[in-house]
Amino acid sequence: MTDTNQREHSSRADSLPLANAAEARRRSEARYQTLFDSVDEGICILEVLFDEQQHPVDCCVLEMNPTFEQLTGLSDTEGRTARELAPDMDTFWFDVFGKVALSGEPEHFEHPAPDRGCWFGVRVMRVGEPRSRQVAVFFRDITERKQINDALRERERYFRSMADTAPAMLWVTGTNNQCTFLSRGWYDYTGQTEQEGLGFGWVHAVHPDDRQRARELYLKAAEQREPFKFDYRLRGTDGKYRWAIDSGRPRFDADGNWLGYIGSVIDVHERKESEQALRRADTRKDRFIALLSHELRNPLAPIQLSLDLLDHVPAGSPRASRALEVIERQIGQLTGLVDELLDVTRVTSDKIRLHREVLALDELLKDTVEDHRQLFLERDVALDLELCDEPAPVWGDRHRLCQVVGNLLQNAAKFTDPGGHVVVELSVCAETGRAEICVRDSGVGMDETTLANLFEPFIQADTSLDRSSGGLGLGLALVKGLTELHGGQVGVESEGRGQGARFSIWLPLTDRN
Repeated sequence: MTDTNQREHSSRADSLPLANAAEARRRSEARYQTLFDSVDEGICILEVLFDEQQHPVDCCVLEMNPTFEQLTGLSDTEGRTARELAPDMDTFWFDVFGKVALSGEPEHFEHPAPDRGCWFGVRVMRVGEPRSRQVAVFFRDITERKQINDALRERERYFRSMADTAPAMLWVTGTNNQCTFLSRGWYDYTGQTEQEGLGFGWVHAVHPDDRQRARELYLKAAEQREPFKFDYRLRGTDGKYRWAIDSGRPRFDADGNWLGYIGSVIDVHERKESEQALRRADTRKDRFIALLSHELRNPLAPIQLSLDLLDHVPAGSPRASRALEVIERQIGQLTGLVDELLDVTRVTSDKIRLHREVLALDELLKDTVEDHRQLFLERDVALDLELCDEPAPVWGDRHRLCQVVGNLLQNAAKFTDPGGHVVVELSVCAETGRAEICVRDSGVGMDETTLANLFEPFIQADTSLDRSSGGLGLGLALVKGLTELHGGQVGVESEGRGQGARFSIWLPLTDRN
């Protein structure tokens, strides 16, 4: 090979790497340009222009892809300034571009474009050397997403507003079973704050004796993704616990994925107490029916025996006379039981009629006490009457008021042991315009549970009271009903078992002649 050929070969060999590098650069630039022009995100490369005080005042467009032009409505932008393209451009943009160009810290934010009726998601980042003061701006139309988010926020506001005004306490949980929302009603009812109530904090407002059960029932239902309903006692802001029902239903998305629960808590304390009262009344009713059967059957046996005896003894003989006395006495007892039942029925159904007149209570008490004195003598119980000096006229039915006082006396005699003492007192209070009749005994007394329901019908059928003297336990119910028909009130006090009792009746005084 000649020297000339060698030099030509060497020259071609030296230029080959340069050509390859240029081709690679060209292909890279082509790929970049294709990518730059085809992405669905607007991209713009800007050079930020500053004044002498280094305040950003404008920017020059170096490059802009077609998507950016479509989003902004600009065209023929290369080499032109923003103020030239958009004279009314908000200085907010220059401040952001300048800040990024100087600090190198990228910015990411959302911004409205009122003239185009849309929202943009914007990212700004520095490109090139810091001294070039160039930034890349990325624009994405987020109007649809923004509308969806706004709609979701509006729905959430609507739900919260509805939940906060609902009579029930509403709540929502997530997939981790923890409470994510409690309506305003919960916080007003329990006094908890959001920090205290959310998560599993709500259980701390539940009565300590119900807390573990409530948590376990909820978690068991959540494990099975099933609806649930259970009750517990819930603490109010006054520190008192009231019965509430907690119920929830599972939530699922369109694909059937479990999202958690939505539910409500409702105060049912009054209903719960009513149900318990009904159960107690039903129990008392059953006991009363059993007692009534017993009390009605008791006179039948001596009546039957007496009738059998009359078939075998001469008429008019002493044995026949005693048998008739037994029959008469037992029939009287049966009649008394039936009359007592009828009186209670009339009082409770408001069908009893009072024959009113002006009555002097002192005279009425004297007569009633004397009518019952033999009963107390037979039981060896002392009976005293203490009257006041003031007149005590009332507008009432003499027969019914005698029945009221008589029932209290019979009750005192029944529950006072031999050797005991019963006092009947009459007093007048000019300030209240009422007379008070008090029957005080030294008998067996009562506990708080018995006192609370003493004037309810059939309460004396309770086996906790002495049943040795018989009766249906309707006497005190009649006392209350008849006293209230006269516009009065009844009350009872006792220090406990063995401490005796004090029954009081208050009747309005009358100024009728």
